[in-house]
Amino acid sequence: MAYLTAAVVLVGVVAMTALLLVLALARRIREQGAPAGSQPGELPAAFAALAGSKPGYFRAETVSGGLVSLDGLAGEHALIGFFLAGCTPCNRQLPAFMELARRIPGGPAQVVAVVTGPPGEAAEYAARLAAVAAVVRESPRADEGTVTHAFAVSSWPSYYLLNPAGTIESGAPSLSALTVPAAPAAAGNTR
Repeated sequence: MAYLTAAVVLVGVVAMTALLLVLALARRIREQGAPAGSQPGELPAAFAALAGSKPGYFRAETVSGGLVSLDGLAGEHALIGFFLAGCTPCNRQLPAFMELARRIPGGPAQVVAVVTGPPGEAAEYAARLAAVAAVVRESPRADEGTVTHAFAVSSWPSYYLLNPAGTIESGAPSLSALTVPAAPAAAGNTR
């Protein structure tokens, strides 16, 4: 009986030690998930560094057969969104992105949605976004000339607002952190 009691105590100690190690590991992963040097509520350095710069060259075919390029977006504000099909934050922010896209002057001609992910899920995203944006499907590899490469995207979702000169005015990992200027009130605007 003494051996059985000792075995139960030993199993309990081992289980408790394993639980403490898992909790410590989870805390460390959560702490390292934030970009180095960032404070809560602060934009990650990658987004802050891009504000005021011009994205790289890109020319991409949309799922409807059209073309989008940086030059084609110049002249008005443009909204660019990057989505990874199946990612939870992307799913949560998709309706808000679509609502914001509807308010961008110039409509779908000034909104680009870049969708990455497994073919079936990416096709579903593309179909939902097609009403409000020029939709581009790309690999997450970010090859040169792609929209993903032009904006140096390494996390999803990512959002950018370009000013009329084609310079990044604002970039953020969430729509709530994206600085979007108020749309000017225009006579006869039915939106």
